[in-house]
Amino acid sequence: MTQTINNIYPTPEERHSLRRHYAKAGLIILAFIIIFHGLNYLVLHISAGIIGGSFDKAAIKAGKAVINADPVMRTIYGYGMPLAGDIAAFGVGLLVTKCPISKKITLKGFNGKDFGVCFVMTFSLSTAAALISQIILSIIMFLSGKSSDVADTVTSITLSPEVTPLWINVIIELYACIIGPIFEELIFRGVLLEALRKYGNAFGIIASSIMFGLAHANYIQFIPAMIIGMVWAYTAVKTGSLIPSIILHIINNTVASLLMAMIEFASPKGEDIFDLAQSMLNSVPIVVAVMLNMAVRVGCVIASIIIIVRFYSSGKRLFTPSEYCQKRTWRYFLTSFVWIICISYLGYRTFTSLPL
Repeated sequence: MTQTINNIYPTPEERHSLRRHYAKAGLIILAFIIIFHGLNYLVLHISAGIIGGSFDKAAIKAGKAVINADPVMRTIYGYGMPLAGDIAAFGVGLLVTKCPISKKITLKGFNGKDFGVCFVMTFSLSTAAALISQIILSIIMFLSGKSSDVADTVTSITLSPEVTPLWINVIIELYACIIGPIFEELIFRGVLLEALRKYGNAFGIIASSIMFGLAHANYIQFIPAMIIGMVWAYTAVKTGSLIPSIILHIINNTVASLLMAMIEFASPKGEDIFDLAQSMLNSVPIVVAVMLNMAVRVGCVIASIIIIVRFYSSGKRLFTPSEYCQKRTWRYFLTSFVWIICISYLGYRTFTSLPL
């Protein structure tokens, strides 16, 4: 986006308009926080108090234990409320952005080459991001003196002996592998990206991806989700379609869910982490699946290096944002009251998830 004007700096009136624009976009994430975190917390505590027979701390704790022990209630709070948050955020996004979302569910501009590049970059960068995330976590734990505590926690891990009904497992996997990815793409690569890229694609991609990482509200997923979000957002901008990112999001979540399901199926309940590792090594399907997953990821890393080197050696650049746009992005985005609330809350939830 380029504009030829005498003054690239926004006027006082425009500054107010910019903050109002970013505040409207922030309502998308604020709606998600209110429903998923706020309403979920409120309903859970009220339900726990009713079950526990009182609203004192001990009764609520006892009520939560009952809820967590019941697979139906656990599923409602664990997956029903996130779905409600997704629906609320997407609905608010449609209202405040007027985004023609139906035009983004299209195969126009979508081809096999773009999808192949996106696939390679998704699994290579997510692998690198996960490794970086673990290295940073290890350094933090070492510097804080908590590395031995984490090691003790890991060695004491056991698989839960609880048995969840098949129909509930189907609902969980349906949400994790299909419904959740579709809604997240409609929100983060759909309405949110559309609102934030008004003053430049680069800003829209980076800002929406940071929020995608923070929305997971835990450190382990933050960096990988943020990096993958950038790949999917770039693909959405380049192709004008959400189909590639929806497909890849479904593939990414399905692969993780299948590996976890195989591990749980092959491992006796109640065994510790060392017995679990032995069970995995003794299971041919798990070993084959893990090796295949690693081979694909290594292949993607090698291919992505080749793609990146060829891209930049040709003199190309991803984006060339104008100075006009740069003067209208981060400063007003980060000083918008709505975004201050959203980033502060999700940042707090993300970094307090560290085992410090």
